[in-house]
Amino acid sequence: LASKDFDGGFEFGWDWEFDVSGVAKPARLLAFLSSPQLYQSSVMLEAGEPSHKTMPFEQHQALAAAPAFFHKQIDSCTADPVRMALIGAGGCTIPMALRGVMGKRVVQDVVELEPAVLQVAQNFFGAVEEPEHMRFHAQDGVVYLENCPDGSLEVLMLDPAHSQASDIQDDPDGLEIPPAAFVQRDFVEGQLRRCLSDEGVCVCNVIAGRNKLVEMIRTWENVFGAVYVLATDPNYFFWGFAQPKVVSPTSFVATLQSIPALAAMCVDVEKLVLGTEEHLEDGTLLGWVTVDQFVDMCHDKDVVI
Repeated sequence: LASKDFDGGFEFGWDWEFDVSGVAKPARLLAFLSSPQLYQSSVMLEAGEPSHKTMPFEQHQALAAAPAFFHKQIDSCTADPVRMALIGAGGCTIPMALRGVMGKRVVQDVVELEPAVLQVAQNFFGAVEEPEHMRFHAQDGVVYLENCPDGSLEVLMLDPAHSQASDIQDDPDGLEIPPAAFVQRDFVEGQLRRCLSDEGVCVCNVIAGRNKLVEMIRTWENVFGAVYVLATDPNYFFWGFAQPKVVSPTSFVATLQSIPALAAMCVDVEKLVLGTEEHLEDGTLLGWVTVDQFVDMCHDKDVVI
């Protein structure tokens, strides 16, 4: 569909089919030739055009579920819109889907390092900027967060991936995503936490080796009031809540279902989370887990990470 040099790599997309409830339906995929092991984005197609009524990747669903924890504010006609930011736009599948569900009840900043990626998102993935409620920023995500006012974000979704990201394979200390700048202790303790409101939540998409995962989650545990991991395969989503909060798998799903249209988009994650106990009993790191459960599984060499 498109090909353009940038930063020593290529971005490209192609049309394919995706299984939705056992039915093959057309979709469009975005990836970098320089790191083809990472799918950057996807969007379903209707009559050949992008549709944001569903999200085919559970990894997108794992990030998009975060605004559900502000369902009362979203449902209110008098409360201020929920303020959100996504670092790492890809094809803008997540912000477009959230805008379709929540409309003007959310204000989103969509931050993407590569202008070419934002252009592809608009040309081929149906992304549309709306200055008052969805703003595009061709900017380094670290710089964006450094300039973000204190307490200005209620939902922060981190999904950046460098175009040259290497496949960590079996390296226990390796980090594939996000870029290293986003996991430094000073950054997490400083800019990352500072941007969140008193009731905010931050979700970060991580692919790393078992030792690196433990190092990172311990940093998050020291910074946030409550931390959980939504474990998919092979991605792990760190959830950091500004305030102490007990969130069980069943309460996570109940919160997600408080916005029915969002829950309908996140059925794969809902199923995954509800199966957490069964997965853990089978020795599989999947579902919604506490920090202690996550660390124990990472230390168990019989568990595939």
